[in-house]
Amino acid sequence: MRILIATDGTGKVADATQLVSFIANLAPSQVHLLGVGGASAEHLNGCLQLLAKADVLATVTQRDGNPVDVISDQAAQAPYELVVLAADRRAPNALLQPARVSQLLRSVNSHLLLTGTDQVLPRRILLPLGSSYQSRRAVRYMAPLARALNAQVDLIHVMSGEVSGPTPRVNPSSALARSLEWQRRILADQGVQHTLSVRRGPEPEVLNMTRMQEGHDLVVLSAHPRQGLLGFFLGDSSRQLLEHLPGPTLIVRSTEAESGLWQTVRTAVGRWVANWG
Repeated sequence: MRILIATDGTGKVADATQLVSFIANLAPSQVHLLGVGGASAEHLNGCLQLLAKADVLATVTQRDGNPVDVISDQAAQAPYELVVLAADRRAPNALLQPARVSQLLRSVNSHLLLTGTDQVLPRRILLPLGSSYQSRRAVRYMAPLARALNAQVDLIHVMSGEVSGPTPRVNPSSALARSLEWQRRILADQGVQHTLSVRRGPEPEVLNMTRMQEGHDLVVLSAHPRQGLLGFFLGDSSRQLLEHLPGPTLIVRSTEAESGLWQTVRTAVGRWVANWG
C-alpha cells in the first residue's frame, strides 16, 4: 500500500508517525513524507528517524506553494490509499483547517487521516452511524484496523431533538434499526469489541461531548459524494465537528474501491488470525 504523510511542521514530530507506522507494518508499504508550508529540514529528519525506528523506510520531498495544491499534485503522481495530514490544528493557517480538508477531499482520491496532539495508538474509537450506504461502508473499513489495534469501537447514532429530551428509542422493526444492527454485526463478526448507542441532540454537540466524556482517541467520519458534482464533501455536521476535534480523525471516502488500503489491511489481519488464531 502507498501512504503519503504531509506535514507543515507545526505539530509534534511523533504526531505524524506512530499510527502510520502501525498501519505500514501490517502489510508491505511505501511511505512518502512531504514537507509543505513551513516544514523545516529538522522536522522532516525527525519524522524520518521515528519512522525508521519503527522499521518503516520513507522517501521525502519538501515543496513550496499552496499546501492544498502541493499535496494534490503529489497525490496525483501515485495511487495513495491513505493521506496523512500532520499539523497542529491550533496554529494560524494550519493545514488542518476544515476548508482545506474539504478541498483535499475533492482533489485527492484517498482516505484522510488528520493527526492531533499527543497522539497515541487508538484504543477507543468513536464512529457515528447513519442508515446510509456510506455509513455502512465506513464500518466495514474500520473493522479490520480496530481488530489489529485491539481497540473498542463505540458506534453512535444521533437523532434530532433536544439533548434534555427523553432517551430516544428506535422501533426494532424499522429500517433504521435493521441498518444499525447490520453495522453492529460487521464488528461482531470480526471479533471487535464494540458498543452501540442512540442519543438525541445536535450531532456535533453530542459527538464532541461523547468524545470528551468517554475518552475516544480516534473519531471516524465519512466523506460523501456530492450528487451531480465531482469530488467529495463533508456534511455540515461533520464540518462543525471537525472544527472542535483536537484528536486524530479519520475521514473515510465512502465509495473507495475495495482494492485499497482497508482491503490490504483485511488481508493482513486475516492471515494473522489464520496463523495464530
